[in-house]
Amino acid sequence: MLTLLLQILFLCGLLYFIYLMLYSMLKGAPYAPIRGEHLQNMIDLLKIKKGEKAVDIGAGDGRIVIALARAGADAHGFEINPLLVLWGIWNIYRSDVRGKAHMHLQNFITADFSTYDIFTTYLTQFGMKNVEAKLEKEAKLSARIVADFFTLPTWKATKHVGTIYLYEVKKNKK
Repeated sequence: MLTLLLQILFLCGLLYFIYLMLYSMLKGAPYAPIRGEHLQNMIDLLKIKKGEKAVDIGAGDGRIVIALARAGADAHGFEINPLLVLWGIWNIYRSDVRGKAHMHLQNFITADFSTYDIFTTYLTQFGMKNVEAKLEKEAKLSARIVADFFTLPTWKATKHVGTIYLYEVKKNKK
């Protein structure tokens, strides 16, 4: 009886995990951790000043949020997958940036981005259309955005290193 109950619980957990992964893929992008050199290129391109507010859209496991905080930003990650948010919170807890890095279980569409200076993202091209529309409406004129691989559809990048693209809102806002 106990074995059957454990098998049912395992199956339910597995189905829930698959559901969460499919949901996040359909709503934004599948989880894909950023490579070390890409992360460093993002941080280098942003030229973060101490105290700037930064957000990672589709924060996954929080590694970009942690890197932004280590570079001096007040860093926030928005993620729709609850398992990844928990993983990100755990990674932040184990890091040296507790209190400077934060994870939010929230769709970026419903978040208020008007106070942020820096944005990072690695979403699919479909997701990038939504990011661009959101930044058109809410981003400060001084804001900077870095995107890995997928570009903002109509904005022109100021610089790029490999597949990391830097955008400045003042040069792209219509």
